[in-house]
Amino acid sequence: DRLMITIRVTEDLDVLKRAIGDIGARHIPFATVVALTRTAKAGKDDLREAMVREIDRPKDYTLNSVRVRPATKANPQAEISLKEFGAGIAPAKYLRPQIQGGPRSQKRFERALQAAGLLPAGWYAVPASGAPFDAYGNVPGRFHTQILSALRASSDPMQNRTARSIKRRGRRLAEFFVLAARRGKLPPGIYQRYRFAMGNAVRPVFVFSRTPPTYQKRLSFYETIQLTVRNRFPAEFVKAFEQQIDKYGR
Repeated sequence: DRLMITIRVTEDLDVLKRAIGDIGARHIPFATVVALTRTAKAGKDDLREAMVREIDRPKDYTLNSVRVRPATKANPQAEISLKEFGAGIAPAKYLRPQIQGGPRSQKRFERALQAAGLLPAGWYAVPASGAPFDAYGNVPGRFHTQILSALRASSDPMQNRTARSIKRRGRRLAEFFVLAARRGKLPPGIYQRYRFAMGNAVRPVFVFSRTPPTYQKRLSFYETIQLTVRNRFPAEFVKAFEQQIDKYGR
C-alpha cells in the first residue's frame, strides 16, 4: 500500500453555490482546486516539521521525501505521499514501521546474508554494541558493504574479498566472522576481530534474532495531515474565492 493521503471536498458544493449566489458560484471550482493544492502544500510543510520532532535525527533524504500532487479541474483532489523510489531504500518503505508500528521487514543486508547461507531463513541481524553508528543513529551503509565483502556474501562478486586480496592488503582490513550458534556467552551473530595494546579481542557488530525488531508508532503521518486539512482548507478556500472575485468580479 502507498503511504498517501488524498484531500478532496466531500460536501455537496450545490449548497455552497446557492449560499453564494449564481454569479459568484462560477468561481467555486477554481477556488476549490487552489485551496486543495495550497492545503496539501501546507500539509507537506507540517509533515516535515513532525518528522523533525518525532523521528530521531532524520536525514535530509527523509525530510525531502514528501510529495504533493496538485489538484486540477479535471481531478479536483490533491495527494500527499512519501517517495516510493530512490537511490537507496525508498523512504515509504523504511518509514512505514515508524508510521504504523509493528515488526519491520527484512533488509537487503539480511537477505544477502541469507543468500550466502550465513543467516537462517526468517531471522534478523540486529546491530550490536560493536557496530558503528552515524550522526543519525544508523549503521552506515558502507559498513554493511564492508561486512558482506569480507564474508564474501555480496551480490556483486567484484566487491567480495578474496584470500589473495586479504594477503595483499595485510591486516589493515578488519576481519569479520559468523557464529552460527551460541558459543559460551557469545550469541549467534557477526563478530569483528580487532587488536589493542594488550592483545587481540572480538566484539559483536550484529547479533542474529529469530524475532523481528518491532517499532513503536512514532511518526504521526495521517494525524498531522488531517489536522492541517481541518485547520487550513476553509481559510484557503475563502482566500482563493475572494482572490477570484477581486480579479474577475462576480
